[in-house]
Amino acid sequence: MSFPIYVIYSAGLFLWTISSIHYDSPLPAAQYGLGQLLILAALTIMFMADKGKKAIPGLVIAAVFCSLGLSIAYRFAGEKASIQLEDVYTGDLISMIVVFFIVYLLIRFTNIYRIKLINLLAGGGLLLAVYGARLTSALTGGSYLYFGGIMIFGWALLAFPFTAAFLISRREDSYVRGNVRSLPWNLMLMLLYVIILFAGCVLCNEFGLILIIGLTATVLFFIRCRNLLTKCFYTISCAGAAVLSAMKVPHVHDRMQIWLHPAAAAGSEDLAGKAESVLYLFRHLGQAGLWGRGIGSLPVSYYPTLNTDHVMVTLINDYSLILAGLVLALSLFFIRWLLTLPDGLCGYDRYLNLTTALLFGFLILVHTASNLGSFLTAGIGFPWISEGSSVNIMLTVLLAVHCGLLGKKAIS
Repeated sequence: MSFPIYVIYSAGLFLWTISSIHYDSPLPAAQYGLGQLLILAALTIMFMADKGKKAIPGLVIAAVFCSLGLSIAYRFAGEKASIQLEDVYTGDLISMIVVFFIVYLLIRFTNIYRIKLINLLAGGGLLLAVYGARLTSALTGGSYLYFGGIMIFGWALLAFPFTAAFLISRREDSYVRGNVRSLPWNLMLMLLYVIILFAGCVLCNEFGLILIIGLTATVLFFIRCRNLLTKCFYTISCAGAAVLSAMKVPHVHDRMQIWLHPAAAAGSEDLAGKAESVLYLFRHLGQAGLWGRGIGSLPVSYYPTLNTDHVMVTLINDYSLILAGLVLALSLFFIRWLLTLPDGLCGYDRYLNLTTALLFGFLILVHTASNLGSFLTAGIGFPWISEGSSVNIMLTVLLAVHCGLLGKKAIS
């Protein structure tokens, strides 16, 4: 039933979007339509191939988000100097679909992803990307965000789940100094790896990545750690590090001041520009109402990240508060779907899937909270609705991982 509903929804969204904004060139509308056909074709293939239909509910939700991403990309196409295929999301969509099927087949029918060397290379590659970004990339908004033309956030989404699953699923009956009250070696290595990763993120001023990876690693640590005293010490250490960062790191301190005192921040010469993302909610969104102001009513020149870090603001203002609420409701169903696995899978598979679900959940949570003025602005996009080639492709990899795991057989 979800498949025909998606077809009706995507067709209605397409017609409404292109009737709301007209461009001199027919190219954006044609590319938007091509994108819709690509999504429909991919869904159809999976619908026929997935005999148990376990993957279909989540894939339909992901397709809903991708369709909204196409609409958002079309809505902002006229704001760009030139309209290219990639500018209207379609080029990225082709890459996402190809990557999805490749990864899905590898996870579903092989065990290559469990090879120790591959997981070690993934972990080392992520560290190389983070520290390499600091050495090779140019400043973008005060941060070093790219390595090899790919955002280090994208590298983290690709590598961290495999590295975390490898470390967390190791034997934990070998404790430090043989003392059961101590951490097992695998958790000790996990914490050491995260600390080294965080140090590189600090050098790059990439605190959004620290936030997402930190939240994910904390949940994994609390699940695996069996000693209450160790958990308490970990919590105190994390809280202390957060307070120290808020006091001493300018990048974090400024955002803390904006969050705590948004009105005062607006009057500060140093913070006024950074405070706009928080103050926008209070200044303008109240006028949008339940049905929004209509697509294209807010010029991107007023708020340049409406199609990336603050796409939820665009949904509320242009597409309606009701639609934004439905997106969040679908997000809850999507996370619930991600947490569902067949019985009997090995520990590595279970932790790989859990890490994937946690990353999606925290991405959506932080993006929504920061857009609604209730959290520090973190520069986090919404999966597939926000534009961003590398991040959306890596999120598609994680989606393919879960779909592949849904079809794995239990270990005998």
